[in-house]
Amino acid sequence: MTLDPQAEAFIASMSAVERPAWQDVGPEAAREAFAGMGQIFGIGPPVHRVENLVIPDNLRVRLYRPSDQPDLPAILWFHGGGWVMGDLDTHDAMCRRLTVAADAVVISVDYPLAPEHRFPSAAESCFAALQYFSDHASDHGLDVTRLFVGGDSAGGHLAASVSAVARRRGGPLVCGQILVYPVVSPNFDTKSYLRCAEGYGLTRADMRWFWDCYVDAIQNDDTWPIDLLQMDVAGMPPTFLITAQYDVLCDEGTNLASAMESADVDVTHSHFMGTLHGFVHFAACFDNHQQAIDEIGEFVRQRCP
Repeated sequence: MTLDPQAEAFIASMSAVERPAWQDVGPEAAREAFAGMGQIFGIGPPVHRVENLVIPDNLRVRLYRPSDQPDLPAILWFHGGGWVMGDLDTHDAMCRRLTVAADAVVISVDYPLAPEHRFPSAAESCFAALQYFSDHASDHGLDVTRLFVGGDSAGGHLAASVSAVARRRGGPLVCGQILVYPVVSPNFDTKSYLRCAEGYGLTRADMRWFWDCYVDAIQNDDTWPIDLLQMDVAGMPPTFLITAQYDVLCDEGTNLASAMESADVDVTHSHFMGTLHGFVHFAACFDNHQQAIDEIGEFVRQRCP
């Protein structure tokens, strides 16, 4: 299948801007440029209430509430941006859409960014957020038995890592995980990496730089997984995983879904043809973002009757 028209238009618009590669401008300038792309993130729908909190370890979070009903399910959301870019504001619209679609509290986590805070700082902070909201669920009107983790791109890697470590540590309970075109493995020679190395938004060189910023050595340690395809996925929570056809990360996401299926994990793999990495986040440019959001909402609601 060829690129869909909106993907073609997105690539053309990005080419016209002639944006320097992230690695050529460095982390601070990359963050500023990413934050300045708000026009393509779109405007999220209104939600019942938004709360900004600071939880222990000076970790900022933002809660999006669909209502004031007690014992609501919650999704802890870890934003994308290669572990280097992104914050509460860059993913505000996306979190609003998730809140409405899932009828759940979405908790956006402002984890520390690389390279100033290298692996496993971001993962530890995301796990700390899960632990806090598990311990204080009733204080925030949440159902402790219905806590999900999720993330897009590098945030998907964080979500899967948090799920894995929660299982190893015997808690907190993760009801399910949502992995949107997740970073999975530092293998830059898959077919999708080679096929989509340049010219489709996220490049092979971008991902090499993100990984270099995040980790000192590409090897799993005894606590935190780095290459998710090297970990034992048996016993992982029910998973909803999205991939995009023209994405360097497509094959590794597909391979993770296949590994989970082989390990009898309850996994739903939704593959979007003709589109690019970031299409769910770049909602102003891609109409199919809504289908993905609706599918995530259905996944959550099916597990939270």
